[in-house]
Amino acid sequence: MRRDVPLALLTLLARQDGTVTRTQALQHLTPTPLKRLLRNEGLVPVTTAVYRHPTTPPIVARAWAGHLLGGPDSALGGLIVLYRAGITSAPAVIDTWLPSGHPSVRPRHGWAFHRDGEERLTRRRGTLPCVPVEVALVDVGADLALTDWAGVVLDAVRERVVSVERVRQVLLARHRGRQRAARLALLGDLLGLESDLELRFRRDVERAHRLPVGRRQDATVAHQRTDVRYEGLATLVELDGRRGHDGSGVFRDLDRDNVHAVRDDVTLRYGSFDVRGRPCIVAWQVAVRLASQGWPGPFRRCPSCPDPGSLRRAASSWNVTLPPGLLAP
Repeated sequence: MRRDVPLALLTLLARQDGTVTRTQALQHLTPTPLKRLLRNEGLVPVTTAVYRHPTTPPIVARAWAGHLLGGPDSALGGLIVLYRAGITSAPAVIDTWLPSGHPSVRPRHGWAFHRDGEERLTRRRGTLPCVPVEVALVDVGADLALTDWAGVVLDAVRERVVSVERVRQVLLARHRGRQRAARLALLGDLLGLESDLELRFRRDVERAHRLPVGRRQDATVAHQRTDVRYEGLATLVELDGRRGHDGSGVFRDLDRDNVHAVRDDVTLRYGSFDVRGRPCIVAWQVAVRLASQGWPGPFRRCPSCPDPGSLRRAASSWNVTLPPGLLAP
C-alpha cells in the first residue's frame, strides 16, 4: 500500500480484513488517487464498487463484500458461515441476511441477499457479523437431502463448534420449513453421535434388529471414548472411518483395545463396508456376542436379513453355540 494512503483508510482496511467499498474509500481519498490505486493494483476489484488489498484472500474479501453490500445491520449466513467454522469448502455464493424491513439489494453474481423473517439477526456475532453456526446449519438443511445434511451436522459436532441439541432448538423454533418433521426426527437420531457411520449403525444395525441401545461416546479407560458400549455386557463396538484411525491413531486404537481386553471387555470393530454393505451380518454378530454375555434377545430379522438357516450356519462357522430363543421365528 502506498505511503500517501491516508491513515484512516489504512485503519479501515485493517478492521475489514483488507476490504473496502468505493463509498468508504472516497471518504478518505478523492477519485483520482483511488483510480491510481486501482491502476497500480494497490487495491483489486472484488465486485462492482468493492475492493480488496492484493494480499487479502479472495474468499475473505467476498465474505466481507456480502456484509458491506448488505449494510451495517446485515449478517452472513448459510455455507459461508460453515466454511468459516471449518466445516465445508468455500461456497460459490455468499448468502447475506438483511433486516426484514431493509431495502432490497441489487442482485449480483456470487452473492445472494435474503430478508430475515426468523430473528436470525438478533443473534449475529463477530467483527464480520455472522449468524450462529446452528442457524446456518438449519438454513442449509432446507436445500440438502436428509442424509447429506446429517453428514454436515455431524461434521460440525465433531469439530466441536455446535451441538445437535443447539441445532434442534433452532429448528424447533421454526414453525415452517421443508421437511421440518423429518429433520427433527433425524436430529433425535444424531444425539450422542459424531459420524455418519455411527448413524448408520444406530439405524441399520441396532434399531433394525432390535438390539439393545448402547451408550455412545462413552469414556471407558484413560479418558478414551468408545463409539458404542453395551453396559453390563462386556462388549464395545468401534466404527472405523478413516478419520482418527490412521497414522498414530492406529496405535491408540491398539492400546485402547488391549486395555479393554485386560478388563475382559471385547471390542468388535467394523468399517464403512461392513456397516453400509452388510448391516444384517454385523447386527447378527453383535447379537451373538451380547447373547454370550447374558442378553436374552431375541434377535429380530429385518426384511433384508438372510434366512434363519444362513444365520445359524454363520454362527456355527464362528464356533459359537446359540442360546435358545436368540433367533426369533
